[in-house]
Amino acid sequence: MPKLYLVLTRTNTALSKAIRFFTKRTYNHISLALDDRLYYLYSFGRRHPKNPFYAGFVREDILKGFYHYYNDTTCIIYELTVSESQWNRLKNYLAPFVADPLRYKFNFIGLILCGLSIPFASKNTYFCSQFISEALEKSGIYSFGKDCRLVQPAYFMNLPNTRVIYRGKIVSYHPVIPVESKALQSTEQTLAERC
Repeated sequence: MPKLYLVLTRTNTALSKAIRFFTKRTYNHISLALDDRLYYLYSFGRRHPKNPFYAGFVREDILKGFYHYYNDTTCIIYELTVSESQWNRLKNYLAPFVADPLRYKFNFIGLILCGLSIPFASKNTYFCSQFISEALEKSGIYSFGKDCRLVQPAYFMNLPNTRVIYRGKIVSYHPVIPVESKALQSTEQTLAERC
């Protein structure tokens, strides 16, 4: 059965420290990967490591970009087994984002209001946990039973049927390459071709 990976991270950027101060949570960013190599992490965040305001849909890479620049980032990685139909719905959900990433912007106002339990969104805007929550809900994988615009990264730490596969610095993560890794590479290629 297919597996997906939820990656919660903690950085020491000024913005991350401010979010931690208000939320009192260890991890304040979440990304989604379709394979344990974390070849691409899908999320909403910075498009350039040094500019938190140039943000939107991103395909993060643990070896370069933001995580290379902020190499002291710590993480916790959860593995979640899903059905074939859920996996296919998830890939279909991600396809438009991958095809036209600049169309999707960061929901700065929604991020602030989420902390006040006020849902806010405008067209094609998301923050990380809103995006991942909606992806899981629309794929039939999991629903928090609340508006996706009110879901915070820490909520994913209590997701049922997950298992922790790693804790530590994200740049130090090295998965055990499974026999099925060729099938996973094919999945990433198919998703890219769909876009």
